[in-house]
Amino acid sequence: MAYLINRNPPARFDCLHSLMKFIVSYLKNKEKIFFSLTDIKFDRNVDNIHKYCSMLIKSPLAEDYCPYKLNPLDNAGCSLTNGVYEDSTKSKEVSNTINALHALGFVTREKNDVKVTAFGIKFAKTPYGTIEMQEIITSAVLKYGPSIGVLKLISDCIVDNGFDTGNIDVGYPVTLEKVKHNGNMVSLSTGSRKDSNTRTKSCLLAWLVTAGFIRPNSQSILRKGELPHIAYRDYVNKTSRNDRKYTLDKLPKFLDGCHFITERPLNYTNLTKLNAALRENNMTDVRNATIFYESRINNRRFAIIFLLNISFEQKKPLAFSNIVKFFKSFPDLFIITNESFEYTIRLELDIANMAGIPFEIIKSDELFLKPLTGINLNELILDAPKEIVKLLQTQRI
Repeated sequence: MAYLINRNPPARFDCLHSLMKFIVSYLKNKEKIFFSLTDIKFDRNVDNIHKYCSMLIKSPLAEDYCPYKLNPLDNAGCSLTNGVYEDSTKSKEVSNTINALHALGFVTREKNDVKVTAFGIKFAKTPYGTIEMQEIITSAVLKYGPSIGVLKLISDCIVDNGFDTGNIDVGYPVTLEKVKHNGNMVSLSTGSRKDSNTRTKSCLLAWLVTAGFIRPNSQSILRKGELPHIAYRDYVNKTSRNDRKYTLDKLPKFLDGCHFITERPLNYTNLTKLNAALRENNMTDVRNATIFYESRINNRRFAIIFLLNISFEQKKPLAFSNIVKFFKSFPDLFIITNESFEYTIRLELDIANMAGIPFEIIKSDELFLKPLTGINLNELILDAPKEIVKLLQTQRI
């Protein structure tokens, strides 16, 4: 299932390549098909990612160490996974990294069981600096729903072939809905936090640079024969990338009129953030109210994506009024409050970008949506309630 990645270490394909080489070797040596998150955490007492990493810093006082760890003796060992014996983030880092590998199609994650794909093995075995590696990276980046959404957002704000990253918003929609809970009016927490959005955007931009779609204006245009994953390697591997001005160098297939299916869209349970993690002061009522209505938020975001995919398959624009009418027919499944409901659904349409099924607006007497891509329904419907799936399968555009 595809998650919304929200940490930065997986932005570096160099690191991902080293990790995949280690994982493939680990599975072969152990004669295993699946591996767990703990299996790939750094452990200096056994075979680990350091054996496969070309970026380690040479140290005269200790073992070679990860350039993204300040202390050579740090048992966390690797910025992608952290360590078995020292992991202050309680496996958040390794979990996010596996989510990234799933997003790119290199592994398939089902809960905590992970399996390497044939595409992942190909990635691990292909040398860096080759045309084949560039093709793998570009294909991988285009598998992930949020990558597709960000490319559409970039295309919408291009001026003289350039854009400012400050105009690119990622994350879950903020719907501004208010409900009464414990006698108080509270605003539901339906959208992503700013710091999480910043980390997600930083990673996605780095992936798009490595894939050759965009480049920061501080970097030179590619010369003939240069490969983006090599030419922009030093930039992407920096510990901090703060450039805001970028250039669009290449249009992706789906913006160029080609039939395109997003293979790794966000699935049903990942269409909202983890609201149980809201721990700030005075957030108890917000957390509890949001969790109470979370299924309705997921249901309507899922429905928007599903209906857009039907529209794509039928090659027929989707009327916004039909979405609203459908939701109003099943209020217990989709409606939280009737106040400004149509406006709320307009805000919810932004989920299409993050899921990987962006659309164009067709202006006529009413609002129509024309999806630019289709999506892999098998990925989308993972963990979706059967009644919602069956209900949507009966719909016609």
